[in-house]
Amino acid sequence: SLRTFHAVLLAYKNSNHPSAPTRATNVLKKLNTIHKQYKDASLQPNEITFNTMIGIWSKTSSKAGVEKALAFLEYMEKTQGQIKPDMITYYTVHEAIVSYASSLCREIAAASKQEKDQKEKDQKEEEIMNLVQKATELYNHVEHLYHQKRNRRKEEEQSSQPTTTSSNPISKSDSSYYFFTKKNHEHLLSAVKSSLS
Repeated sequence: SLRTFHAVLLAYKNSNHPSAPTRATNVLKKLNTIHKQYKDASLQPNEITFNTMIGIWSKTSSKAGVEKALAFLEYMEKTQGQIKPDMITYYTVHEAIVSYASSLCREIAAASKQEKDQKEKDQKEEEIMNLVQKATELYNHVEHLYHQKRNRRKEEEQSSQPTTTSSNPISKSDSSYYFFTKKNHEHLLSAVKSSLS
C-alpha cells in the first residue's frame, strides 16, 4: 500500500544515513513502476510522497540536494493540480536552499581567512545570490499561501451564512511553517550579508 511506501521513505528521512537519498529515490522508482504496471490509483505518489522525498534530499545540505528538491517541486507544479505543492512543500525546499547556502557562506568565510582563490570565492558568491533569489521566491509562496488561507478564514467567519467547519482552515502547523520559513529566510539573509561583507 502507499502507506507502506511512505513508512519506508519516512524511515530513510529519519535515518540521516548518507545513502538515504539514493535509497529513497530507488523506493520511489519502485513505487512508480508498480503503480504503472498494475494501473493501481491507490499507489500513485502524492503530496506526502514528494514532500517526504524533498525532506530527505534537503537534509543533505548539498547542491545535489537543492537540485533534487527543486526538481521534485517543479514536477509537482507541472502535474496541473494532481499533486499540488503545499506550504510544507515550499517550506522544505526553502529549507534545503537555506541549508546549502549557509554551508557556502561558511566556506566563503573560511576561505577569506585563509586568503584562498578569488575566482572560486566569486563563483560561490554568485551561486549564493542565485540561491537567495530562489529562496525568496519560495518564501513568497509560503507567505502568499498563509495569507490566502488566513483571509479565506476571516471571510468565512464574517459571511452572513457562517459554516460550521471552514473549507480551508488555517491550522497551527500552517502558522508554524510560515513563521519557520520567515525565520529561516531572515537567517539566510543575515548569513549572506555577513559572509559577503
